[in-house]
Amino acid sequence: MRDFVERSRKMKNSLGLVLVVVLGLVGANAMAATVAWRQDAGSGYTAVDFDDTFVGTYGQYGAWGTVLTTDSSTGSLSTATSQWSGDYKAAILLGVRDMFSLVPPTSGGQTIVIDSATLGLRGMLSSYLVDIGTIYRMTTPWLVGTAGTNQTNVDSVYSDIATSTTWANGTIISEADWTQTNAVDFNYPQSWGASFTIDITQLMQDIYDSGVNAGFAINVANKTTGHNLRVGTSEQGGDFGSSYEPTIDMEYHYIPEPATMSLLAIGGIGMLIRRKRRA
Repeated sequence: MRDFVERSRKMKNSLGLVLVVVLGLVGANAMAATVAWRQDAGSGYTAVDFDDTFVGTYGQYGAWGTVLTTDSSTGSLSTATSQWSGDYKAAILLGVRDMFSLVPPTSGGQTIVIDSATLGLRGMLSSYLVDIGTIYRMTTPWLVGTAGTNQTNVDSVYSDIATSTTWANGTIISEADWTQTNAVDFNYPQSWGASFTIDITQLMQDIYDSGVNAGFAINVANKTTGHNLRVGTSEQGGDFGSSYEPTIDMEYHYIPEPATMSLLAIGGIGMLIRRKRRA
């Protein structure tokens, strides 16, 4: 009986040591890293090309009753507007084309975990009927070209004008082009030029988990007549300055995949066996 108890105690200690070894190896590779992106560098931000625009129908900057296209007159505007009411539909699109290159989904066989991510925006309206907006993860690819050029390569009919590729439903951009999963409501400021942030941690994690970087869609939450919102775009550097441009701040780390964890555990057990034999 004593021998059994002693063996059990040693086995327990051995398994505990294996766990310590595995957790130690994981911890050594789980150091958090941070990035801060904006179209123009400065104030702690790294210069990264954003694509941001708005597309829809019956909208501003397009004749009433015609398709609102995102050509040079809208894709390079310093503001983007959203409204989703009846025949008037316009969604803001925003993304960082090179995100997977800047922060890879995997590193050294380990997968990324997004600890926190925020999107910073500037409100550019003060008198319209809106107080809540919603941000979604886009599922239809539109960031297909060189970073910074995609905002002028989309319109309400085409997600890629150059190849005549239509949006998901084959006609115009719609709610079929983004997913409701983990959508985030946010408070839109009622004063012109006010800055605000949106927690996009889970949406960013979903982008990495899906392996599809199609950026985000922003809409008003109240889809009734008269409700819209407007934000500054990456072109604001030439108007009110870079502080009015969108920003993305993200903290992340990498952890071993489950298969790697198993190998680490097996390796730890092997180390213990060899140690025991030597003893």
